[in-house]
Amino acid sequence: MSTPAELLRALGREARAGGGRNGARADDPAVRVYRGRSVDDIIPQIQRELGADAIIVRRRDGER
Repeated sequence: MSTPAELLRALGREARAGGGRNGARADDPAVRVYRGRSVDDIIPQIQRELGADAIIVRRRDGER
């Protein structure tokens, strides 16, 4: 089983390999965007869709 540090390193390598904006592209099916008033509001949805062990790797506050 991987440690959280190992997972973060792997995510960093994957992002660097993808190029562009940290490798994340809006049309990439592996990238999911959830919107809500707060992270606490959307965690149940994330857990339903991705499982209880899902890791939130990026968070942004503010209006778009």
